Amino acid sequence: MRKMMGSPWGRSGILAICALVLATACTGEDTHAGREPSPELKVCRQAFGDDNVATVESLLTAGGVQAESGAPGRLKDRLTEQARAWTAESDDLRRDSSELCTLGVTGADSPGWMTGRVMWSTLTMDAVTARSPAKGWRKAGDGVYVQPLKQQSGLAVVTPCRLAGTASGQERQLPLEVSVAQQGLESRHPDLTGRVASTLLRYTRTLLGCQNPVAVPDSLTP
Repeated sequence: MRKMMGSPWGRSGILAICALVLATACTGEDTHAGREPSPELKVCRQAFGDDNVATVESLLTAGGVQAESGAPGRLKDRLTEQARAWTAESDDLRRDSSELCTLGVTGADSPGWMTGRVMWSTLTMDAVTARSPAKGWRKAGDGVYVQPLKQQSGLAVVTPCRLAGTASGQERQLPLEVSVAQQGLESRHPDLTGRVASTLLRYTRTLLGCQNPVAVPDSLTP
């Protein structure tokens, strides 16, 4: 499913945000009931971390939580293709944002939810470091910069990710961006979003095979 919207962060330009939910399922029947977790919940546990998913479950319901996820393999292939096709001269600042995992049900009546997304950033690393901290970007580790989302409660994280077969300087001019948005959870567990963002960043870097090391702390909570 694709939809166009303005980005809550990034430099000027219109972004094409693609909520790429390649497979969805309701998973009220977690291992609490002695059953095998759904493929979607397994992806969320890999992307968010087992302990963090368990925390979300405990905050929303004692018997499991609804999960939706994208397909990590397709995400890897698509982002790799985009990075290898990218050049600074042809960059039009249009990006696809992929929804990798959503826990809970979004909506006004929802007791809470959390969503993790991945994309190539419209910001360069030079722009991020130049804006920090006056524009809201905070250095959380060597090569890791964090900013609160502007239109939702959550965090955006930008870091260089060099892929094999890409143009020179790709990792700094086309850095990786992950974001975690949530509703109804942070007040009850203030460090949750930062821990999920950290785990999601590590997972995505491993999935893509980023060749440059960065220092990702256990939590990105300010």
